[in-house]
Amino acid sequence: MNLIQRYITKNPYFSDGRFLTDSGFDGFFLHSVGCNQPDPLVFLRGWDSASHTGAGINGFIGAEAVYITAPCLETAGTVKRMPHAGRPANDHYIGFEMCEPRELQYNRNATAFTVPEEALESAREFVTATYCNAVELFAALCLFHGKDPLANGVILSHREGAQRGVATNHGDPETVWNGLGLPYTMDGFRADVKSKMEENEMTTDECAALIAEAVAPLNEQLASFEARLTACEDKLKQLQTGMGFHSERISALCELAGTQSTEILQCSALTEALRTALEALIDGMDERLQTALDAALGPMIAHLKDAPKWMRPALKELLEFGVTNGGTPAEVDPLDVNKRQAILEAVLMAKKCAERYTDSLLLPTLDENGEATT
Repeated sequence: MNLIQRYITKNPYFSDGRFLTDSGFDGFFLHSVGCNQPDPLVFLRGWDSASHTGAGINGFIGAEAVYITAPCLETAGTVKRMPHAGRPANDHYIGFEMCEPRELQYNRNATAFTVPEEALESAREFVTATYCNAVELFAALCLFHGKDPLANGVILSHREGAQRGVATNHGDPETVWNGLGLPYTMDGFRADVKSKMEENEMTTDECAALIAEAVAPLNEQLASFEARLTACEDKLKQLQTGMGFHSERISALCELAGTQSTEILQCSALTEALRTALEALIDGMDERLQTALDAALGPMIAHLKDAPKWMRPALKELLEFGVTNGGTPAEVDPLDVNKRQAILEAVLMAKKCAERYTDSLLLPTLDENGEATT
């Protein structure tokens, strides 16, 4: 499945601030567009407009690609509400539209279609491709959000929603499948989604390996910077020791001469000025080294509250699972982080990738060698 994010940000429902979460998020609707337009981009251009007030959607499914049009694979248990099927379905489900082949010839009211005999096979191939993409998409959605596709009411067609009295009176997508003589049914679709999920399941060890692989290059880069910083600190200490030696010699000369001559006072003043300049230089080098470290790996995030807002929910899960910890015992401060932002971003990226392929990700605790512990 070629999954492409192309949000319809100009659609009035995209920016209304309404999301479906947790117990209020029941599942997913499968639609068919109801016209012979095979290109998802045509719909994207039409729906990505402030004047498109009739409906919203979370994605369009084509034969070659799936376009995600509103957030639904960003935060587990939370999706953007986009009205697609009437109420109350709009308040509990998100929807996805499958495009239809150009060979379909709808009647004036778009209630039925015919297909020329010579175009029938081509039309079936197109619909088969959209069906397969829909199976992969819904498997990814169920894995990411922890939904069972075989559970009652998790995956519905628009037709099934109407039969349950929660959606407007439509018959898609079954009308397209039946009209082309294809063997697809919603029960079969749900079973295919379940099978695809089982194919994509990852073991705990695989998840741990994925995270370790993502973090390893950043750990190496951090170790290199720390080694360079230590070397610079050693050289600065040598300089400080040398300055102290010269200062002690001048003091000894003063005592030996038993005088406070102008020349010796000037030497003492010069030594003190050099010491002050050196300390300023040391402070400046420390600041530049810190700046270089921040530029390469991002700022140090000491605590969960210091993390960017978008990062906090997923980072909190990692802290709770013990995947990362800032060194403070969890019983003292469970939200201690003490990691560079770039390392955390890599861990979260690996976490999101893993969550898309498992319905219950249990991240292992890693020992000091990066090995998963039991």
